[in-house]
Amino acid sequence: MPIKSICERLKISRPTLYKYLKR
Repeated sequence: MPIKSICERLKISRPTLYKYLKR
């Protein structure tokens, strides 16, 4: 699943997504 799709689905920005992934 592309990161863009995840961002659109969760309605968050990419930097925010990366923060969650780094946890």
